[in-house]
Amino acid sequence: MNDEILTWNEIVEKYPDMYVFVQNYIADGPNIRSGVVAEAVKPEDFDEADIRWYTSGADYIHSYTGSDDRCMVIWG
Repeated sequence: MNDEILTWNEIVEKYPDMYVFVQNYIADGPNIRSGVVAEAVKPEDFDEADIRWYTSGADYIHSYTGSDDRCMVIWG
């Protein structure tokens, strides 16, 4: 990874079917418009990476670059 700012479409092309952790981002709510990919992980490595980023205190946002059918919404 480098400090290159990418659009969401460029991130999807460069990191297909991966969870990306993005810094220096521009977002509309939860939707990433652009940013710097600090880390990209396969779905099976997401939990470990998510905990690491959450406890780091770093300013970041994350999302999945694959199809939406992997995402599950739980309504309370």
